[in-house]
Amino acid sequence: MTEEYGYDEAIRDMVKAEKEFGIDKVRQIAKFQGSLALSQVEAMQIINVLWGDAPLADKKAAAMLCSSYRLNPLAGHVFLIPFNEKDKDGNIIGMTWSRVIGIKAKRLLASRRGAFSYEDFSPRLMTEAEQIKVWGKVDPDNVCEITILKDMKTGAIAYGFGKWPKGKGIKGADKGNSRENMAGIHSESQALDRLRPGEMPSVGIIDENFAEIEEVSKIDLSTGEIIDSTATVVPQSQDTPQSQNKPVEAQASTKVPEEVKALAEKVKQKLEKAKRDPATIKTIENLARALKEDFHLSYAEQWKELNITGWNELAISPADAYRQVAAARQ
Repeated sequence: MTEEYGYDEAIRDMVKAEKEFGIDKVRQIAKFQGSLALSQVEAMQIINVLWGDAPLADKKAAAMLCSSYRLNPLAGHVFLIPFNEKDKDGNIIGMTWSRVIGIKAKRLLASRRGAFSYEDFSPRLMTEAEQIKVWGKVDPDNVCEITILKDMKTGAIAYGFGKWPKGKGIKGADKGNSRENMAGIHSESQALDRLRPGEMPSVGIIDENFAEIEEVSKIDLSTGEIIDSTATVVPQSQDTPQSQNKPVEAQASTKVPEEVKALAEKVKQKLEKAKRDPATIKTIENLARALKEDFHLSYAEQWKELNITGWNELAISPADAYRQVAAARQ
């Protein structure tokens, strides 16, 4: 594990953020993608876009967490989660926000102090003998997991134990989540705390791979309703001029100079011979991967070709951006 992002990891995290928060929002802060050296001001910019409805104090605390521990919300490290407060009768009486970090953020923090390994195929289910040794009895009501970590330099061993009720439902099961995974995350988190006690912030932990985690929900602030934390596609802003929503071909004048027609035909023929149809390039992920595979361009080279300093500055569709780069190579 390293602190630097590879190309594929940065793309994956960007796409995940686009799915969770919407393309429009992520484009505003895409320049911070992959950074593990955010200032508090930069972290605040990201947090204001992703969780603008959170109280200012909570947003500042989350920004400080990012800058102090070199974490990035766009990489699934830090989250602000809203919770409904209920009275004893189940009536909603208010709402609080909590700072939590993803399990991979804990792994990253632990790795900064040196390499460690997962022993005995853990995280894994505890045996009955292990449960008796730890708790004095077998727990029939919970899924029980154990994580065993070893510091590769000192040989120190750290144990962590986690439980998840067998009768308690989970969200994200359709994405591969399970009670065993939830118990395993709890056990791994505890083991990481014990292995690197001075490195971990005192905040909650979630598995960032599953947005629909039990007890984590998004709330409609206008109605107080709990909304399942499912990915949504943010529609194009209505403030965007209609012409920007149309393909380039639809904007073209009916009177096209002959030299432009010739160039367009040349580009068309070139693209038809290529292995990729630009019309299939729908997202920034598609664009970045296509430019890398077809033209061998790095991130920096892609931005230079498009005359931008980050994906948030891209003012044309991914398909048209691809065509622009292709046309420059005629």
